[in-house]
Amino acid sequence: METGEGYYILGIDGGATNSTGILIDDTGKTLARDQADGMSLSLHREESPDRVLNMVHSLCRQAGISPYDLDAIGLGLAGSSDTIGRDLVFRRIEKENLTRSTLITSDCEAAYEVTCPMVPGFLVSVGTGVICMARTPDGKIHRTAGAGHHQGDKGSGYWMGRKLLVSIALGETHVYSYTDFVALKQAVLENIGETDISLALEKYASADDPVPKVAGLAKSICKLAETGNEMALALLQEATQEVAEYIIELVQKVEYKEKNIVLGGNGSLCRNELFRKTLNDALSFDFKKINWLFSKISPAYGAAILTARLIDVEIPLEKIVGQI
Repeated sequence: METGEGYYILGIDGGATNSTGILIDDTGKTLARDQADGMSLSLHREESPDRVLNMVHSLCRQAGISPYDLDAIGLGLAGSSDTIGRDLVFRRIEKENLTRSTLITSDCEAAYEVTCPMVPGFLVSVGTGVICMARTPDGKIHRTAGAGHHQGDKGSGYWMGRKLLVSIALGETHVYSYTDFVALKQAVLENIGETDISLALEKYASADDPVPKVAGLAKSICKLAETGNEMALALLQEATQEVAEYIIELVQKVEYKEKNIVLGGNGSLCRNELFRKTLNDALSFDFKKINWLFSKISPAYGAAILTARLIDVEIPLEKIVGQI
């Protein structure tokens, strides 16, 4: 509740694999931080409500306040378009009597808030999943990708991992050198903790929550591509070509005509230097100069900023950054 000390605002960035939570006051001061497992509404529909509430209680304990002292709760959750998942989270929050000034939005919108201060700003978020987003001067939001892991999204960490697993299962040694193939097969084994490739593939297929494990292979792909592994580099190039097409489609939607572009990066793959370089190469025909911008703070702060506006509290980004 509002006190003589101001407002308490909580924000959560719930990704497919990992989640971050913060609690701030209306001066932008960070009172608590926390980390947890993924809270994607499409991937963790049953677990997300409890994970959200556990993080809320953890942040409040750290800050020395009651959850009922919260003035606004912002949840930037992957898979936020999943209506069943949203309903489950709201019901759980309602059961705790915390629905007042609670906003559920996508993790992409939360990331956009802290990454793209200019208009039009282009957010490219590639990690476990992939989505691109832009906002025009009239406030209209445009998106490409973001349909989900099993609904056609290409170029994500999960997509790269699945492509690799298929190649390993088919034994595509005739396309690439045997040494490159063996190095990637070893990465597949180490990632799942197995020594037999048949058992490893079965583990990936039968895992209760396979997405993080499969997406985790993207890190190995990038690392091996950096060493000159041609099979890994081919996977990386194919992924970045798909992401480049999403970016070009987004640029066309907002009728952006400039030949220089600034891309706001979010997600583990966008933070990988080789991934960005390969993506820049894929975009080089359309843009003369490409600059990348990364936020110094978690998208959880973006979720907090967005929900604070519901109670007419505006927290400038620079206030938050200046106190971290």
